[in-house]
Amino acid sequence: MRNAQQIATVAVVGLGTIGTGWVAQFAAAGLTVRAFDPDAEQRAALEATVCDMLVRNGQPEAAEHLRLSLHDTLEAAVEGADFVQENVPERQAIKADVLGRLDRALPGNVIIATSTSGLMLSDFQDALTAPARLVVGHPFHPVQLMPLVEVVPGRRTAVETVTIAEAFYTRIGKVAVRLEKEAPGHLVNRLQAALWREAVACVEDGIASVAQVDAAVVNCLGPRWSVVGPHMAFHLGGGKGGLRHFIDQLGPGIQTRWEGFRTPDLAAMTEALVCGVEDEAAGRDIDTLQQERDRKLAALLAHRAG
Repeated sequence: MRNAQQIATVAVVGLGTIGTGWVAQFAAAGLTVRAFDPDAEQRAALEATVCDMLVRNGQPEAAEHLRLSLHDTLEAAVEGADFVQENVPERQAIKADVLGRLDRALPGNVIIATSTSGLMLSDFQDALTAPARLVVGHPFHPVQLMPLVEVVPGRRTAVETVTIAEAFYTRIGKVAVRLEKEAPGHLVNRLQAALWREAVACVEDGIASVAQVDAAVVNCLGPRWSVVGPHMAFHLGGGKGGLRHFIDQLGPGIQTRWEGFRTPDLAAMTEALVCGVEDEAAGRDIDTLQQERDRKLAALLAHRAG
């Protein structure tokens, strides 16, 4: 396998929101990108969309020197690639088919990274001729802004594959978190699901509205967790005694709350949640909301980096 510094050409398969973000990320790092999507309209729109992303992110030079080629077959796109990032829809059968095609089209020493947000990698590996080179490289939306990528091995993934993928993502500016083992939803989506479960339950129980829950997270947990994680936050919350003192003093109450948590009926709550978030949006459409989010997120990350 090529080491992380030798990777110069990346093939991106699947050009939806995640795939397009990956193209922008790879382009910003000065890599050559070969792209494929079965939807001709997605392919046709890619270059303009990526250039716009790069300019808005303050990287006009990367847009000007973009090395991007578009291909009308998967096999053509991966020809000569040093690394492949797969981003097809999150459907077991679709993923299995595309990963199988990639496995057949590529030399056995080229890493295939899948952006799956929660499928188990091991479920795909037994059908491949070179399962050791398959790894999860799961990003977060918007890919070109959010630093994190989860690097997750499957049962048959080689340690070398994980090490190279982690180093490669770090090289292009990501913060790579290498998980010790696979689990449904990886890490962040499990944490996110746990918080949203309680957020929905609070709305269902009439404790707070959708907008009130969002305001509480944005103005407390969000800023706090953008600089320290939940464990470190409570370590600091324990004062001089740290996390041990925090657990001694507040642990029994937290344990009681945990035991009282329940799973809300998401299907039954859908209309209430949709109405609540539409009220919160106050007439702003999705494009406007995304632009506001990205602008604020970029400013926050720039401030944190400074």
